[in-house]
Amino acid sequence: MNVMEEIAPAVVAVHDEVGKAKESLEGEVVVVHNPEANAKAGPNTTFFGKHRMAAAISNLQNQINIIQEELDQVEALGKSSLVCKELISSVESIPDPMLPS
Repeated sequence: MNVMEEIAPAVVAVHDEVGKAKESLEGEVVVVHNPEANAKAGPNTTFFGKHRMAAAISNLQNQINIIQEELDQVEALGKSSLVCKELISSVESIPDPMLPS
């Protein structure tokens, strides 16, 4: 299975969350989804301002970009079995100086 195929559902989920957060920025405030924290914090602290949501979205977009760059690097690498075969052949071709010949 391709690495991209394994990670794709997580990336799609993050993109969906970013989209939902952007849609919620159209209103003035967004309700926090933790009811226990809401009950303890009081009535005025249950809302985030637009700037906090924008910062959270920006952070998520940065994380998406970093993960995408890492995926691109992983896909650019050769298959590990090919690399291992090349390493083994290069090591076997050099005689061990500690072994008698």
